Amino acid sequence: MEARQLGEILLVRPLEQKDAPEIHKIIQENRSHLSPWLGWVSKNNTLEDAQDFVSFAQKKTENGSPTLGIFVEEMFKGIASYHPIDFKNRTGSLGYWIDKHCTGMGYTTTSIRHLMRIGFQEYNLARLEIKCATKNVASQKVAEKLGFTCEGILRQAERINESVHDLKLYSLLRSEWEYS
Repeated sequence: MEARQLGEILLVRPLEQKDAPEIHKIIQENRSHLSPWLGWVSKNNTLEDAQDFVSFAQKKTENGSPTLGIFVEEMFKGIASYHPIDFKNRTGSLGYWIDKHCTGMGYTTTSIRHLMRIGFQEYNLARLEIKCATKNVASQKVAEKLGFTCEGILRQAERINESVHDLKLYSLLRSEWEYS
């Protein structure tokens, strides 16, 4: 997987160990922004934790489920990724997060659109999914801007820290993407 320029200032690329200090810094600065929706944030406290995350992301990418860093003006700002892809059923699930100062600027949407193209064109996936908490309006907006359909609510489907969340399940079929 190679780096891809997605606009004048937006780049996505696989993570490298040299990114770990920036990743650590962004997570620390965005702890209260991210922790209601992402359970791993409370466990990611040190530079070593960020280095472990980079190693995990590299292995996922090598195994065909890309995790890409979102870089704005060459600075790390977030993640766009596939959860492990189900190649047998040709289904992929997408995840993302971004620095609070970059929300609403289209960086996440553009980065996920790139992963959608990879999934449908290069991996020949038939279906993509996005799951997000019913109270996570920003994540819902990303899915909706990309043309995903809300299939319903998964009740009490995810425990994050001490809270249980209902999740919205969004999907997009290859046939819908090709004609959108």
